[in-house]
Amino acid sequence: MHLTGGVPGGVEAGGVAVWEPSIPVRVHGSGSVRTARKGAFRVAVVGDCYAKDEELANAPATVALENWRALTRWPGSYWVVAHRPGRTVVIGDAAGVRPVYWSRTGHGPVWSTSARCLARRTGAGIDDAALAALLVCPLVPEAIADRSAFAGVNRLRPGTALITGHGGVSMAVYENEAAVVEFDRAADELREALFEAVEVRVRAGGVVTCDLSGGLDSTTITALATRFTGKVVALTRDDPASPSDDPDYARRAADELEGLVHESVGMGRFFDCMETAPATDQPFADAPRWAVHRGAARRSCELAATAHLTGSGADTLFSPPAFSLAELWRLRRRRDFAAHASAFARLRRLPVHDVVRTAVRLAHTSYAQGLLRLADQVETADAGARRRRGAVDRFTWTGGSGAAVLLTPSARREVAGRLREAAETTRVPQSELAQRRAWAEAREYGAYQAELAMLQRAAGLSAHAPFLDGRVVRAALSIPPHQRADPEVQKPLLNSAMTGAVPEAVLRRTTKGAYDGTALAGLRANAPYLRAMLADSRLQENGIVDGAAARAELDRLAAGAPGRFAALEAVIAFEMWIRGVENGIGGAGCE
Repeated sequence: MHLTGGVPGGVEAGGVAVWEPSIPVRVHGSGSVRTARKGAFRVAVVGDCYAKDEELANAPATVALENWRALTRWPGSYWVVAHRPGRTVVIGDAAGVRPVYWSRTGHGPVWSTSARCLARRTGAGIDDAALAALLVCPLVPEAIADRSAFAGVNRLRPGTALITGHGGVSMAVYENEAAVVEFDRAADELREALFEAVEVRVRAGGVVTCDLSGGLDSTTITALATRFTGKVVALTRDDPASPSDDPDYARRAADELEGLVHESVGMGRFFDCMETAPATDQPFADAPRWAVHRGAARRSCELAATAHLTGSGADTLFSPPAFSLAELWRLRRRRDFAAHASAFARLRRLPVHDVVRTAVRLAHTSYAQGLLRLADQVETADAGARRRRGAVDRFTWTGGSGAAVLLTPSARREVAGRLREAAETTRVPQSELAQRRAWAEAREYGAYQAELAMLQRAAGLSAHAPFLDGRVVRAALSIPPHQRADPEVQKPLLNSAMTGAVPEAVLRRTTKGAYDGTALAGLRANAPYLRAMLADSRLQENGIVDGAAARAELDRLAAGAPGRFAALEAVIAFEMWIRGVENGIGGAGCE
């Protein structure tokens, strides 16, 4: 399901009019559309919006006041479209799970909630420079600017409203990223918001399924779901190739949650059945895991679940970023800094002095300096260098550049040039830098979730991620990032908010499972197919990826040697995407 709009005659109509046909806002595909009108003001919410009827009825008055943020506080994940004669306003969500794209045409601005469909309508081709930037530095919005992977198709920055009218286009920022509140207040707001986000999704009735990995995130969602319905089936992935204590914690939690049905489900491997993977709107790093997502969805579909709830997004929102150590140093909280640095080093088996040195260096690094440093790293990346990226390399404001070693020299220079241009124009006060970066990481995950939702829908799954509702995201990001760290407690804000609601054993858990075994097993089994794909690479033809370097990385990993798995997986994902665009996969529904 997606929306399109613009000026009459600007794009082919198609779809179904949200209001009367004279207003060029149309919905394509099936999904929920709720509308309200008062006088000249109209409002539509599209997607999974659980606003009460009286709240929606009052929305036109909110539009008249141009209080865009208030329209994004209802539970659920949805778009808002507001209209009055001569002007249309389109709003996604705070985290970017509901993206909005726009472009200029000879008739005026046009927009869509699908970049692929907007590109098809406007004849836009692939933007190779943007692809390279998305591949190398997805956590740096300044390197991407407002561009998508299609030339001339712009992505609206989350937290911003798109305003079109009288042939023009403008943006209004409604999110205050620098705002913070006291920890206890944030915990209270998070608890209330998360309870509401889960309740509204399960009150509809029918069977509800939940992921239950045994971690705090999925256990929180499962525990809350059991409070509001007696028809919850928790599904734990069985992954014998990646042994961990996840299943043990999942069983312990399930035993404490009254009325919960607990089942183990099989899961596919990475890189299996990639030729059957559905197309996503933008390049999606998880696309090679299509078989994993499809396998996990199978049981929920067999149960005809009315909703499947996941803990997606919580790691990004609640885990302490490495730069939180730098913030503790900048704030002169030396005792806390020493305790956290020691805990960070101990957990990752690193020398404490390396952690201290790199964290202190970051505390004295401006964002512009961080962009310049990343630019140098990207431009000089060497595929032949065998040094693996270590934990101390996470102490940056910009994220790493792991995939840069697989790019061509010209593509690396292009990305480095973008980063240097951004360094000249970007000015972020040091006191706001950590908070802004926390929002940037949340929105990068939101972009990931937007594409993941396409895979889940293609697998027949009615998936929901309550942690990514606007009100929940704001509560999670309303504390300074350094308060997300505690040497003794996992995810302290979520832990505090869920005390008494989640089994105590999970709240106290300090370990975390992984899928390394499944990932490597899938790579080895599918190595011939992947090698053939990289030998006939579209990314190589377009001058983005060094095909020889990518194939050498594949051979190294398949042989069991240490390597850059994440970088190679990203290259394969982008290769899948560009082939899908060239072959017209995913064009259905754009008419």
